[in-house]
Parts: sequence; C-alpha cells; structure tokens
Amino acid sequence: MLELNKRSNEDNTIFDTPFMTAKGVASFLANYHYFHTAALDKGDMDAVILMSDFNEIFSKVIITTKQYEALYLVFYKGLNQREASEEMNCSKQAVQQLIHSSTTKISESYKIQMKNIRKEDTI
Repeated sequence: MLELNKRSNEDNTIFDTPFMTAKGVASFLANYHYFHTAALDKGDMDAVILMSDFNEIFSKVIITTKQYEALYLVFYKGLNQREASEEMNCSKQAVQQLIHSSTTKISESYKIQMKNIRKEDTI
C-alpha cells in the first residue's frame, strides 16, 4: 500500500506522494480501483486527495494516444503487458516503453506543479 511520508524542505513541509516518481505513478495506477473505491464508497480522505491530485495532474499532462491506450489497457482494463501488446498490435517492449514514458510525464508534470505552488506560497 502506498504511504505518504512527511519530510521537511528548508522553510516548508512537503508530503512525498506516489506522483513524485514514474514508479510511484505506476504503483498508484496499479491500485487505482482500490483508491477509487476507498474514496467514493468509504470516504477515505487520503484516497480522495490522491484521486483529486491525480485527476488534476492527468488533465494537464500531454500524452500520445498510444500512451493513453497502454495505460488504459494495463491499469484500467487489467490486461497484462503481453495482452495489451496483442490488443495494440505492437511488442510487449513497446507497451513497457509507452507506460514508462507516460508515467514519467505524469511525474514530471506533478513536480512542476508542486514547484509552482511553492513559488506562489512564497510570494
């Protein structure tokens, strides 16, 4: 299960979230259905915040149609990468690369967004 870790960064406090790394984004997406259920059905506020943050980031990040399809097939439909590659008519390695490049973009977008928020807080 994903865990939020609190760390201090000079004059402000930062919460590490799964969105700080591509691996963390992939982990969040692999558990997307759990967080969705926890947020909507159980009212888990941590899950609500994670879902809200992810939706905010994902709405702003620019990924290709192929990247979106790979994420959808693997993380939403629950196909393994081999099955997704057959559905997409490409190699398993191509699916792995599409997932890695898209989760990296999501993570980088999150970091930029957080940096901008910190700048606004200091103004």
